[in-house]
Amino acid sequence: MPTKSLSFPGSIILILLQSCLTIYTAQNNSHCRSSSCGDITINYPFRLKTAPQNCGYLDTFFVLDCQNNQTILNSKSRAYHVQAIHYSNYTIRLSDPGLDSQNYSSCPIYSSIEYDLSTIYIQYIENIEITFVNCIGPVKNPLYVVNAFCGNISTFSNSSGVHSYVSVGSILISDIEERCTFDRAILASAHGPIKDNTSYSSIHDLLAYGFDLLWYRAMCSECESSKGACSIEKNEIRCRHYCYEDTPFSERSFLSYIVLIGSSAIGKVQIALTVKIQK
Repeated sequence: MPTKSLSFPGSIILILLQSCLTIYTAQNNSHCRSSSCGDITINYPFRLKTAPQNCGYLDTFFVLDCQNNQTILNSKSRAYHVQAIHYSNYTIRLSDPGLDSQNYSSCPIYSSIEYDLSTIYIQYIENIEITFVNCIGPVKNPLYVVNAFCGNISTFSNSSGVHSYVSVGSILISDIEERCTFDRAILASAHGPIKDNTSYSSIHDLLAYGFDLLWYRAMCSECESSKGACSIEKNEIRCRHYCYEDTPFSERSFLSYIVLIGSSAIGKVQIALTVKIQK
């Protein structure tokens, strides 16, 4: 049977879309041994401040301290407890040092974290917001859960009448009762051990568990120095390079798409044929 071919009486435009692709998994090239503090294993890009500088990434965010067997991350004027470092998915979990998982009356020291932990090498991921409010007198609101007072009691003229509450999730200004004031908002990991968001003991466990940050950008130096686009996909760090029209064809390792666009004889209908070529 003869093979039929497509014909376009009108003009044909040939478009070649080119995209060079390089994918690699970032490696630890520091050649330093692992260290530890408590139950936290410390590898590149993190290092203890007593270790040589080449054992960790250049940003001070990755320099950790060990105090009384507790791993500490110092950021500007604050210090956070390191609860876990996961090298398989490039995350670190931090908690407010004022929170004691064994003491439900313990309160967070810091009012917020977004501006303190500001560096291009980290991202906030999969966290939820816990909002603290203080009220003059008791309040009946399904969003509010009674908790130990964590605010500055000196700001209230009648401290005996102050009631403190927390709310899981972002709270709107319209949700704050007239007799209440916003105190602070703390982040907590969405993967934390919360069982009941109407119980302060459960919410406190979630706060003490900590919040998550993604730090894969520290492993992108080699990619970015070669003008590549660094990203993380399925817990793997990948580097993409895009070639230009003057790149020799023999030097390319990429996917090309040839698109033929033409007009049919019976109308202004565009027909596109895409051919995928992989070297």
